[in-house]
Formats: sequence, structure tokens, C-alpha cells
Amino acid sequence: MPTQPPSKLFDPELAKAQVRPVIEIATPLLKEVLSYGMALFARCSYRPEGADENLAILFIYRHFLEMVDGVSILVAESAPAPAALLLRAMLESLLAIDYLTQDRAQTRSRALAYLYQVEIKRKRFYLSQDPTTPQGKMFRELVADDRDSPKWESTDPAELAVYIQEIDDLLSTPDFQEIAEEYKRTKKKVGRYPNWYSLYGGPRNIGQLAKLLDRGAAYALLYGEWSERTHSADAIDRILTHDRSGPAARSLRDATELNATLDFAIGFALDAARCLIRYYRPAEEPALNRRYREEISPGWKRIPKLEVRRPEATKSRTRERS
Repeated sequence: MPTQPPSKLFDPELAKAQVRPVIEIATPLLKEVLSYGMALFARCSYRPEGADENLAILFIYRHFLEMVDGVSILVAESAPAPAALLLRAMLESLLAIDYLTQDRAQTRSRALAYLYQVEIKRKRFYLSQDPTTPQGKMFRELVADDRDSPKWESTDPAELAVYIQEIDDLLSTPDFQEIAEEYKRTKKKVGRYPNWYSLYGGPRNIGQLAKLLDRGAAYALLYGEWSERTHSADAIDRILTHDRSGPAARSLRDATELNATLDFAIGFALDAARCLIRYYRPAEEPALNRRYREEISPGWKRIPKLEVRRPEATKSRTRERS
């Protein structure tokens, strides 16, 4: 017989019913935002000018849209708390897209720096899987006492050698050799492995990157909180609540963050679309602004705003957004 969880802690159908006025407007709106993004991705991917820089821009945007899709699924199920992890990923992706497309004269070098970082991380991984390398020996020492280590099977070293050679061949091209030299200079300057956006005098960390892109408030107010969620550091503050009967845990589908989740997801999605249009299809900017005015904004304003009742923090009601 299936286990029945305590309904006060987990009743997904009740949770959805309580916020149905929000979900009924928000879900189609998020679907439209996602559909527009996918259509934009397709248009920008069709024979774009340039070369490898398009891989960095377009596939980070494709990753971004995957996060939007995940948020829409969680919103439809009245599960905004785990959506914070996706919002964090969306913000990081947005910062990357914005930085890559900010200055067309620097787009190629920044994109190559991103791709270089991808390849050296791939190489480090393959080296760690080869038991004959120093990285592989260190990896085996790390997992030696792990209870799941017997399930792990190493890849054939000959196969790994092929992968590593492919990476070395790519990184030996003139473009990547230039990036490698800049990477070494930056590493010596900062005293550690640099972020891709730190090359050529770029910001040292994501906080500085956000400030450079005029998104310092988003980083200061949101990124830290979402990072705490990622590392379970906010578990007590977020989940523990009090009512007349004493301390208790919030229900698993607590809707307190639902409106904020929607606002950030829609706002980030519009900003990312503007970045792509700015770079690939600037003639479409008026059409995007018109779509926002006529289709996105009216629906966004109609989403009811949840109001948390006190002292029972897990109950909520809806009222129209002012």
C-alpha cells in the first residue's frame, strides 16, 4: 500500500487549488514567453554571421530556455521554492549572454574565452578518469572509501586518449593559443584559475560581472539568497514557521514565493531575448516592444498577487494585483 504523507505537509492538489487563479493566467503566459524564445533561437541560429562565437551565445540561450521551461512546470504544480535554483541558473545565463553581446568588437574574444574554459574543463575530467595520470590517481584516492565506488567503472584509457587529443588539437589552433596565453597571464595576476569573463581585464567574479552589466541589485539581493537555497543554507529560516500551536514546518508546496518566481522568470526571459535581438536581429526590437506592450504586459498585470495571512504562514488568499 502506498504511503500517505501528512496532508498538512504535502497535499499537491489542494496547493494547486488554492492558487488556481494565479496558475490559470501564469502558465499560458510562461508558455508564450518560452515559445517566443524558442522561435527566436531558431531565427538567430539560421546562418548567423561569424563563427564559434555563435556556439557560446546561442547555446547558453538554449540552456536559459530550458530553465524557463522548468520554472513553468514548477509554477503549474505550485512548487515555487525549488524554482529558485532554476532562477539562479537563469540569472547566470543572462549575465553571460549580456556580456557576450554587450560589445560586438569584443564578442569573439569573449566567446573564445568561454569555449576555452569549456574545453580545459573537459580535458581535466577526462584526465581524472584515466588511472595512469596524476589526476586519475588523485580521483581514485578521493573515491576509494566511497560506498558507491564499486559501481564506478573507468573508461578505457585508449578511448580517453582520443578525446584528450581532440581537445589538444582544437586548443592548438591560433585563436585558442592566443586565449591560452591570456589565460596564463590572468591566472598569474589573480593567483587562481580565472573565470572566462575575467580574461582581457574583465571582472574577477560574478558580482563584479553583474555590476558591470548594471545588474548589481539583482546579484546583491537575489543571487546570494538563491545560492543559499542551492547549498541548503536557508533551510531553517525558510521552512520553519510559527502559528498559535507553536513552531512548525511549511507545507511542501508552499506558494509564498509564487509571484516573485513569476516576475523574475518573465523579466529575465525578456531581458535575454533583448540581448539576442540586439546582437542578431536589431530590426526586430520594435516588434518585441510591441509584443511586450500588447501581449505580455497585460497578462502579467492580471496575475493575482498572493497575500500571506498571519499568523498561519502556510495559508494564503488572492487579490488582484494593484
